Amino acid sequence: GGTRMRPLRGLALAGGALVCCLGQGWGSLRGEGLDLPQLRNESEGERRQLRAPARCVDQPPQRILIFTAQKTGGGLLTSCLGQYPRTVTLDLYPGKLGPAAGQLPGPMSAFQIFARKNMKEYEKTHKDLKKEELFKVLGDKYFGMPPHEQAPWKEKEAESAKPENKVMSVVKACTNPWTLGWQYMSTLEPDAKILMVRHPAHVVKALSGKKGDQTEPLSDKAAKVLSKKLRQLEGAFVRRDKLFNITIFYEDLIMNQPQVASSLAKIGFCPRTATEMLTFSKHSKEDLVNFNLQECDWCERTKWKEWDAKGTPTKIVVSSHFVDTRPSKEDRMLAEKACPEMSRYYASKFPKL
Repeated sequence: GGTRMRPLRGLALAGGALVCCLGQGWGSLRGEGLDLPQLRNESEGERRQLRAPARCVDQPPQRILIFTAQKTGGGLLTSCLGQYPRTVTLDLYPGKLGPAAGQLPGPMSAFQIFARKNMKEYEKTHKDLKKEELFKVLGDKYFGMPPHEQAPWKEKEAESAKPENKVMSVVKACTNPWTLGWQYMSTLEPDAKILMVRHPAHVVKALSGKKGDQTEPLSDKAAKVLSKKLRQLEGAFVRRDKLFNITIFYEDLIMNQPQVASSLAKIGFCPRTATEMLTFSKHSKEDLVNFNLQECDWCERTKWKEWDAKGTPTKIVVSSHFVDTRPSKEDRMLAEKACPEMSRYYASKFPKL
């Protein structure tokens, strides 16, 4: 209280309070009031340096949903948020609904801690019982203990409720023909919702498997599936102010990180913390996967089934080469047809793409 902070250059500080968004429909309504600073021209060597005040307090949400499309940098943003201490990061396979809110880590009761600690042993000694029946056996065991035997578990319960032991969860979901955005919101019950977008013509180029100047027409079936994914992203984009707390642009994540830090501050991250997260220096993807398996029972059961558990020990590297290639005329035509509002927005604010 009363501490003055030096503002970031080009970074508007925002309070930690979350903006509550209603999960309204995903109809294709016209967006208005769209605005974003001009994309930096990297060839001019004007990379903006991240700066942050020396002191601030984090008040991050417990559950974050990132809604995006494939090849938009959503995985990179997920890894960025995973740099925050004690964070579960899930990159869901397209169409997989993911965990409900109660299946993600949170403060646990003494019995829950006892059950988690002893479940695997009981599964070996009671192979004929289903999981629900095992919980009953464990419950009879725990609640039949005298108070002095329950005391250590009560201490662990108090320990799990401390703020420093809180686990944040980040779930990334992509547009797909099978599961809609509101279904992810209803299941996860996120405390904050992030829309992640990228120039739609670049998304078309990436999803169609085109490299360099080599272009091959998509099959009719592939083009229809791709168009459906993009239309879902378009519907989210034009209603982003009502559906999401913040919108993050892939181009900013790569080349204008102070803008991203400013956006993350709006959902409770201290600007200094957001600045550090954007360096990707604390945790590799392997670290993130290992933490998932250590802290999240649902994650351990569903790895490779519902979420991508691939982890590498090398540092996560951010590069601008993905925005340097130019989409073909066919790419732009498909993107403009599926995402008219987003295409107009990018043509106005990011004309060099």
